[in-house]
Amino acid sequence: MRSVQVLFCLSCLLVPFGAWAADDVDVSPFFGTFKTMCADTRADPDAVVKAVSGAGGLASAPVKVDNTIAKEWRISIGGRVMLVSSSAGKSPAGAHRERQIIDCEITSLNDERANLADFAKWAGVGSEPDTSSATSYAFQEREGAHLANTGNDSDEHWVLAIHPGERVTTVQLMHVMAVAP
Repeated sequence: MRSVQVLFCLSCLLVPFGAWAADDVDVSPFFGTFKTMCADTRADPDAVVKAVSGAGGLASAPVKVDNTIAKEWRISIGGRVMLVSSSAGKSPAGAHRERQIIDCEITSLNDERANLADFAKWAGVGSEPDTSSATSYAFQEREGAHLANTGNDSDEHWVLAIHPGERVTTVQLMHVMAVAP
């Protein structure tokens, strides 16, 4: 759990997957950036680097804490300044067991609360996110669809976390791998 917290805290400090594609007509630059940088890359750190480089991202120095390595870039898309971060690490999962966690995070330096419904729709949840507090969705992939994570927490799954704010909005996609012996 500590590594999961480190992954999230690191990304906070750093202030072609067809099944995940959404109808890109009339999506906000914030959601479009999330799709390109995080969803389409499946949060894979190497793929995120390529996507950000293709968008002309300005890189910051990488950060390493415990078993986690994080990278961050500053980009401007559709007139919005955003930070993209990617990290990879391992988290303890019981005695002599661990799991790999990778994540991709987009932080918009704008009020994006009006654009959060696109994220809930993409994650496959029926409700719109609460724009006054943090919301997270845990889901699994099954035959190209996102389904609520009702399985054992040791199974592979995804977590989409949304942190809305008046001046800064952050969306994080974490891929939590199955527990390894």
